[in-house]
Amino acid sequence: MKRPTSKAPGKQRKFLHDAPLHLKRKILSSHLSKELKAKYTRRSLAVRKGDEVHVMRGKFKGKTGKNPSKLKIINLNLDDKRRIKILERKGVKSGSS
Repeated sequence: MKRPTSKAPGKQRKFLHDAPLHLKRKILSSHLSKELKAKYTRRSLAVRKGDEVHVMRGKFKGKTGKNPSKLKIINLNLDDKRRIKILERKGVKSGSS
């Protein structure tokens, strides 16, 4: 599925809504904070429900929240066993702490 070239907001939203999961995961990934980067030796990770994020752009810049858009992950939700496996697979020895 190709990303649309249209600048129309409605068409962009429709693409994001109808996109397959493997593309949504890429689109909804975000950089980790410096502390998390050092801890997990990764630059970015897909944003999931429950992650605490810091908004980097727009009128909500500087706020902390839980919506994925132009942001940095500052706290990971590690309740999901699959996510811990992803981190272990990518080189982290222990995902919990």
